[in-house]
Amino acid sequence: MSTTQTAATTTWPTLAVADLVAHPGNVLPEADADLTASIATDGIIDPLYVQRRTTGAVVLDGLRRLAAAVAAGLDEVPVTDRLLMRVEHLTAHPRNVRQDLRITKEYRESIRSEGVLVELIVTHDEEGRVRVIDGHRRLAVAAAEKLTHLPVRWADRTEAEQYLDMVTTSRHRERLTDHEEAMALFSAAEAGAELPRIARAAGRTQKVARQMIAAGGSTAARKAAEAGAKRTERRVTLEHFAAIAELEARDPKAAERVVKAIQSSDYSSPAYVIEQERTALARREKADRQRADLEAAGARIRDLEELDPKKVRRVADLDIDARAHRTCRGEVWILEDDEYVPYCRNVALFGHSQDSADQEKEQARAARRRVKAGNLEWDATAAPRREFLISLVGRRTWPKDLRQQLETVIAEAVVGGSFILAERLNADATDTILAELMGMPDTSRSDVLKAALKSPGRHLGFMLATVAATWETRMQRGVWRTDTRQWSDLRHQAALWLKQLTALGYQPTPIEAAVMADQSYEPGKPVETPPAAEPLSTDDTAEADDAEADQN
Repeated sequence: MSTTQTAATTTWPTLAVADLVAHPGNVLPEADADLTASIATDGIIDPLYVQRRTTGAVVLDGLRRLAAAVAAGLDEVPVTDRLLMRVEHLTAHPRNVRQDLRITKEYRESIRSEGVLVELIVTHDEEGRVRVIDGHRRLAVAAAEKLTHLPVRWADRTEAEQYLDMVTTSRHRERLTDHEEAMALFSAAEAGAELPRIARAAGRTQKVARQMIAAGGSTAARKAAEAGAKRTERRVTLEHFAAIAELEARDPKAAERVVKAIQSSDYSSPAYVIEQERTALARREKADRQRADLEAAGARIRDLEELDPKKVRRVADLDIDARAHRTCRGEVWILEDDEYVPYCRNVALFGHSQDSADQEKEQARAARRRVKAGNLEWDATAAPRREFLISLVGRRTWPKDLRQQLETVIAEAVVGGSFILAERLNADATDTILAELMGMPDTSRSDVLKAALKSPGRHLGFMLATVAATWETRMQRGVWRTDTRQWSDLRHQAALWLKQLTALGYQPTPIEAAVMADQSYEPGKPVETPPAAEPLSTDDTAEADDAEADQN
């Protein structure tokens, strides 16, 4: 049996009065005249608390109301299978230790939609009032949303025991893992849960919730969820599952490679491998569009293996302009690095001579391919870095060691007068990244400042976001390269920032590890993934606070 709680009205299931009266366990007292008159006029406001049994429903609380209902001639009465109390009869503990209730918009929306699912623990105070021991956040939101009743559980506790209960109930709450949450949402969608309700339960937008529902029908996403359940670091999140499902819809083999990477013991992060596959897929799709255009124009497409290596040459290596060669009957197009390139299939037959610097050109092309591949790998590192930073910035509490490390990073940049601040603090690029880290797209610096002033409990996160955004402007394409001095200064700065992130718990990708170690990096070749950083010791109370913040 379930109840629906709303601000405007409360609708309860009902049972027939005759059936309740007929049960031998429901012995009615004499009907109270005043209560009977009230019920005859206004109905029953507080539902009867019943327990279903094979022989019928036994009234555990509400026999006086049932007797009055009989006297008033009611045919049905509202019932509930949970012990409830009116919100107005509940009193917050006068010395509740949780000073910041941290009531978010998503939390209020969850209770507005689903009601309060977890019962409050209550007791009597010395004056006989009902005092809440555990559940102050639920009580505050219920009052704000004008809910009428809340589920409760009685506990006969002394004053000292009440304070200990506040600690115990907070410390031992466990959130669902990302894998468990994902599987629950997948199953809810399969069972017919509607999109708005799934979005509210997940605390996501309907757009993201729609993606997660699609992920539930994705074989690759489910495999990734199962693999992610075994990981303690580099977690696979709901957003990752949605991205894998989207990737599978476009290219199943690309999604399979992501799953295999997650299943392996040596991979950088879900965001990194997903971004790499997305980039590679975008390049393949671009090549497919190029091929379609070439075929529409009557061009001949060939595989290099089909042609005689002694006769075929790239048009770029011949003594003829590429445009002029379009009229050559020997022109064919061959796929190279996800791009179709013009060749002549028989240079001697069609009267072309080769450039004398053919070998040098090939070496230059190989170097450009290396740089291009490395740039794409480096671009993919932004996703896991930003993901990690957003998770830090969004926190409201930090374990002691993590807070100290955050303060060190900020102090070195601000108090230490780091070069990055003077040059980049107010740059447009910094503002763009800052808005991304704060989850405030298309906002100005003044908007971020206003948000910071309204949230004094999040000042550390705002300062971290500002410093991080400034550092991130130094993570430019090319800093991974060691073949030129052009990038040496930025490479040094990038290494400093990556070392600070690693101290905060970030797991660097292979190309980032090479930058940190000031070593050359060869794109596309297997490398040893750097060992996971030692996790910072945590303060259990702070972690429990985070867990409780998402509990009903």
